[in-house]
Amino acid sequence: MEMQKYKDMEIDNVLVKYNDMVITENELENCIDRYISTLHEPDNIYKNHRVFNGMLLYLYKHLIVYILPSTYNNDYDLLDDIFMNIYIPLCYIYNHIPSISNFSILTRLQYSYIYDLHTGMYKDGSIVNNKSKLIVKKWIDICDGELLENIMHTNSVGSMFVAKVHGFREDNVASVNITVNMPQISESQLNSIAQTGVPKLPDREK
Repeated sequence: MEMQKYKDMEIDNVLVKYNDMVITENELENCIDRYISTLHEPDNIYKNHRVFNGMLLYLYKHLIVYILPSTYNNDYDLLDDIFMNIYIPLCYIYNHIPSISNFSILTRLQYSYIYDLHTGMYKDGSIVNNKSKLIVKKWIDICDGELLENIMHTNSVGSMFVAKVHGFREDNVASVNITVNMPQISESQLNSIAQTGVPKLPDREK
């Protein structure tokens, strides 16, 4: 598959770029459509995690592999773009909980290596640079947050078991309150809602 090049030209809807290579929304959608067309029951992409993982592997073989360098050279901005602009949106669209192990299917980045980055030390004892450590911490925080939110909504025994495997105590899971950096509405704005409709919300904090 020939990837689009953005050098010396403008390309819309770029999701990921590396040197002069890009992945666009159209390329991603076309690749997904080709995978789904091979399924006997296309709706399983929403319900069966193995079918979803199969799509991640298909995307790696037919799209992602062409933009990844032969060695990462600590270019975790590239991996972060793949995580935030491709992997997480796919999880939301197809109703699957994001995980580091599934992200490793999409990128072929070793699962154990990602957690080495998270701990801040490689197996040989050398220290991970702080930037890559913070990026990987963000990935893990997002995955853990989505897992906890799912547990809060399902409250199943199986979900609770998974939470314990991830190191969450049952009392913490029961009482956890996941918050996001959303703009706050003042009392005067609430009064305005009752009288004139929804006001313009303040911008999110950077």
